[in-house]
Amino acid sequence: MEKAFLSVGFRKWKNGVQSFKKHEKSDYHQQSVHINVQRAEKPPITTLLSSQIKKDQEEARAALRVIISSLRYLVRTGQATRGHEHDGGNLRALIEERNIDVPLVRKWIERRDNWLSGDIQNELIQIMAHSIQRDLLKEIRRSPFFGLIADATTDASGKEQLSLCIRCVEPQKLTVKELFVGFLNPPNSSAETLTASIKDMLIRLGLSLKDLRGHCFDGAPNMAGHLNGVQQKISAEQPKSTFVHCSNHALD
Repeated sequence: MEKAFLSVGFRKWKNGVQSFKKHEKSDYHQQSVHINVQRAEKPPITTLLSSQIKKDQEEARAALRVIISSLRYLVRTGQATRGHEHDGGNLRALIEERNIDVPLVRKWIERRDNWLSGDIQNELIQIMAHSIQRDLLKEIRRSPFFGLIADATTDASGKEQLSLCIRCVEPQKLTVKELFVGFLNPPNSSAETLTASIKDMLIRLGLSLKDLRGHCFDGAPNMAGHLNGVQQKISAEQPKSTFVHCSNHALD
């Protein structure tokens, strides 16, 4: 009789009611019902895995937000992020302190300690810098014209360091803004190299020389020279741009 319900199929419909009642009391039927109930109440393993993955991702995002916000605070206040060893430094100390409010940070860092490496910190800082630079460029592009201010000096290691600021006007309020947009490390301080570096940075920022109306440098011969200085080379390419001697350097 059980084979009729398990494999061959039921055919004796004349005695169907009695057969069905008998089958309902059989172990085969009760086990099948029990399995179906368990399947309905308990989610499949794929669902459980997806839920765990989602939970891990949420914890990772929360921990990463703590790391990024801590790093952003240190960078904004001009503090060093790393110490002499991997487990030292201000960033480590700040995250340990914030672990009191967000306990899962320590757990996540123990599994993903490489997220505090020097390379990762530098990459995160670079991403923040690019984000700020994009916001500044939105302000600059609202102005129909712009001016540039550049100054070159050597850093503590003796490398040439060229800083570049953009001066623009807010069209609606006509307020003047001076925005620092970045540093360059030219190989030398010759007028040709510095001019090429400035032009290269303007290209990278998406700014055109045709919109340049002023350039301001110090009085050094390589910058302000009227024959072969940077100001002369820029004026030759954009005659509408006026050279202005930096007032702060004039005071010096």
